[in-house]
Amino acid sequence: MENDIHQQLRENEKLLEQLQQYRKISGPNNPPNNEGADANNENDGVVIRNLNLPKVKNSDDTVLPVLMIACDRVQVSRSLEQLIKYRKDQQKFPIIVSQDCGHEKTSKTIDRYKDQVTHIKHPDLSDISLPWPQTKFQGYYKVARHYRWALNQVFRKLNFSAVIIVEDDLDISPDFFEYFAATYPILKADPVLWCVSAWNDNGKAGMVSDDAELLYRTDFFPGLGWMMEQKTWLELEPKWPKTFWDDWMRHPEQRKNRVCIRPEICRTSTFGKQGVSKGQFFEKHLKYIKLNTMYVPFTKKDLSYLLKDTTLSIYLYKFLHIYLSIYLSQALQYLSIYLSIYLRLFIIYLSIYPIIVRYYFVCFFFHFLQERYDVAFVKQIYSCILVTATDVVNGVGKKEKCLRVQYSSKEEFKTFAKQLGTMDDLKAGVPRGGYRGVVSIMYQGRRVYLAPPETWSGYDPTWN
Repeated sequence: MENDIHQQLRENEKLLEQLQQYRKISGPNNPPNNEGADANNENDGVVIRNLNLPKVKNSDDTVLPVLMIACDRVQVSRSLEQLIKYRKDQQKFPIIVSQDCGHEKTSKTIDRYKDQVTHIKHPDLSDISLPWPQTKFQGYYKVARHYRWALNQVFRKLNFSAVIIVEDDLDISPDFFEYFAATYPILKADPVLWCVSAWNDNGKAGMVSDDAELLYRTDFFPGLGWMMEQKTWLELEPKWPKTFWDDWMRHPEQRKNRVCIRPEICRTSTFGKQGVSKGQFFEKHLKYIKLNTMYVPFTKKDLSYLLKDTTLSIYLYKFLHIYLSIYLSQALQYLSIYLSIYLRLFIIYLSIYPIIVRYYFVCFFFHFLQERYDVAFVKQIYSCILVTATDVVNGVGKKEKCLRVQYSSKEEFKTFAKQLGTMDDLKAGVPRGGYRGVVSIMYQGRRVYLAPPETWSGYDPTWN
């Protein structure tokens, strides 16, 4: 037994050396420091199989690894088959399967794809000591522990700039990779964004339009196929929770008024009726989610409308988008425009103009940088005819392009949401899929907005 342990440790050391070598080859970025990392070095004893990562000389931010969180579901093959089928570029989208639970059949299933994926195994399979009332949540504690370890492998060990996170029970759309490739420059350009999700919490068939190109901003963290940057993980990891990590992400202390991008039609759907949640919500909700079947060439479309600020973020987005996917010369042109417009104007403003002119200049400058997305969003919502939820159900306003149902309290929101068939739960005041308190759905072929008054000024965290 002692010899076996020493042999496994030697194998782990060799694998870690390979990982470190890959990090040197894959790009010039320095590895993040280990501030906030577990004092006991949670990476000791890491078990990695099939080190199948891209060997590229200049692995810049265009490399977006897919991290699959797995446990004991042998049907993981269903998810892996789809990821491999729709992945056009193995170098750009390496797949890393992180397995917890030590389930041998699942491990063998994953190893069947050894030429296509990298298989890593969580070394800590121990039970977590919990007081009696909490023992029923043992599974949730283990999931949070596994997420932390797996994300540390991606961000601290392999030093990737971003990651797409999926679980082992997800189906994906044909444009899954295209969607994330196109929205990554948006994520980088807008400091208010902290994730891109493939999921619409209200994405049931009949409650979404047929427009597969529609994308939105949302204040609610959706999960279920989502992308995050390294800098966000380095912020969250030191305070990562012991359990219920997704609800923790939705707390104001973590969200900090940041938002995510989500689609109208989901790019993922779950087939996992059984799991740590014991099938909660599956029969009533999850199995009715509509999965997109149309390929949308998002990388060829202008997604700058998703940016919160007008020109500043747009030029930054265009610079990143073009640099990462088209021509360096055009990217430099956009960067030059950005520098000439903003830096030169500020220099002139600071050095020449008197105080009164400076005042009007600042007013003009920040008006020019008004919140483009929000202005258009508010205008669209509050131009819709105001009706009641009962009116919507009874077919009032059939000829109207859109309808608005207004709520002013938590109780009203829940009542109207149930009438309309949308999710009625709130997390720190934020409704699922909501933005500025507004939930958007289709009802009998009409666009309906469940919205607060136009004077809305922020969420009430006591609404839970």
